[in-house]
Amino acid sequence: MYHVFNFLVNATFTNLFVVVSYLGAHYYRLINVRISAAYRKIEEVSTKNVVRKRLVCSRLVRELHQLAQWHGVLNQLIHEFTDLHSASLAVMILKNFVIMVGALFGAYVCTVVEVLLGLAPVFNLFAFHMLMAFFFFMQFYYLVTSAAKLTRRAEKTSAILGDLTSIDESDERLENMIETFSLQLMHRNHKIQNKGMFDIDYSLMYAALATMMNYLIIAVQFQITTA
Repeated sequence: MYHVFNFLVNATFTNLFVVVSYLGAHYYRLINVRISAAYRKIEEVSTKNVVRKRLVCSRLVRELHQLAQWHGVLNQLIHEFTDLHSASLAVMILKNFVIMVGALFGAYVCTVVEVLLGLAPVFNLFAFHMLMAFFFFMQFYYLVTSAAKLTRRAEKTSAILGDLTSIDESDERLENMIETFSLQLMHRNHKIQNKGMFDIDYSLMYAALATMMNYLIIAVQFQITTA
């Protein structure tokens, strides 16, 4: 019951961050779709029809202004949520790391070490340790991938705005709006950070895996030396 409760608590906290990240990524995607639609609207307008072009550009200026506000509010909400739960997030990541290292070392002890000692390997303990390692790794993996997807979609907005600037003979107000929106994006940090200690992205997962392998090698060497 203790291990079941431990699984449930860890899954609840991790999935909370995963849901928030995927929800934020979804809203960033909707904003990017709206901007891409604006790009298509401008391309469809004939340069000869000056009146219609002005009308379309005027609507797009208002729409981009609204999208810029939504983009900023969403970025602020995501960072406020992360800052509010920064301590629990750091503890959860550290807990996942420790349990994965302990579980992998436990699987090594109950199989390889038992065989070296001339005993029968304990396969039920091996299966339990591997289940622990797999469960906490998947929790950590989805946490990292969801945060990375949110960052990628937030940063994609700048690339889409770059397509708008490539249109010739566009409206001056629209050009100013695109430039303002682009400057706002340049001065925003779209990465999910934990109080500046580390970024939650694939680099964190690679660093954790490398550190985990180092700890396992040290633990195995210490166990062999002690034996």
